[in-house]
Amino acid sequence: MRRAAPLLVGAALLLLLPLGAIEPRAWLTLTVAGLAMGMLIFLVASGLTLIFGLMDVLNFAHGALFSWGAYAGFTVAVALDARQYDALYNIGLVAADAGRRQQAVKALARFVDTAPAGRFGTEIARARALLQRLGS
Repeated sequence: MRRAAPLLVGAALLLLLPLGAIEPRAWLTLTVAGLAMGMLIFLVASGLTLIFGLMDVLNFAHGALFSWGAYAGFTVAVALDARQYDALYNIGLVAADAGRRQQAVKALARFVDTAPAGRFGTEIARARALLQRLGS
């Protein structure tokens, strides 16, 4: 191992040599973009592995979900005519709000289905009316 240490240090320096010619801002942008792409690949791979491992079904619906997410993000960015970071922030807010609303509707529907009618009669009627207005 002692003989290989100088070779490893030399190889590492040789690989890092091109970084001296790159602007720090460009290097940071490329690093963040590479990390983001790696995270997306990890999400898709782990989703496929989980579904195939548990269900023995190869489900490629994750690609459709990523496509819908990209389409929604692009649509929001174009509609807001905002800078990149503003659009990402707004997309995050819209997605969080949609998820919060969806969870609230599911919890309300679960309450309507499982609550004893004698105890929560009025609340169940109001909850059913609200669910009908929300379209679920």
